[in-house]
Amino acid sequence: MKFDCRHLKTEASFIADDPWNQNRRTSFTIDFYVYVNPGARVRPNSRMAPGFYRRGIRSELSSLERDLPDCLYYMWRGSSIPAEVLPRLLHELQPTLKTDDYGIMLSNRQFTVLTWILGILFGLATVSLWGAVLAARIEGGFPLWLGTPMAALLSYPLCRVFYSKIYQAWRRRMEQTKWILSRV
Repeated sequence: MKFDCRHLKTEASFIADDPWNQNRRTSFTIDFYVYVNPGARVRPNSRMAPGFYRRGIRSELSSLERDLPDCLYYMWRGSSIPAEVLPRLLHELQPTLKTDDYGIMLSNRQFTVLTWILGILFGLATVSLWGAVLAARIEGGFPLWLGTPMAALLSYPLCRVFYSKIYQAWRRRMEQTKWILSRV
């Protein structure tokens, strides 16, 4: 399905070289926008699912919205990098970006704290599954040879979801942050 990009507000403007237009100097804006179904109306204070909100930069030369990955946006917002380097860094990062790099809407610190909390919760859930198997075994519910594989099968999806969806996205963000800081 194709979504339309609707501008909500402009956060900042700056002048920099445009790497998509032969490095000609132009004015850029950092915009907050939302992806919606074609023809949908967007009310200014409406709430949508987090993945639909985006932040991006728009060049005066091309007027194209280019999504900023969360790592770039929050590094600019936290004053770790100046706005003038955003177009160059985004241009260099674009070939490697994935959909998981957008729309999380958390700073690096918030994302790290959330990853640790979820890691602990998933770990506790896994331990409690194993504890339930041992408790059932002590009460004579079913044999250990049956309970152990059952606990492993039940805890595997929890660990898999945490690793593939949360931990890898966090690790990727941290690698991008190191790369960006080495390029500034």
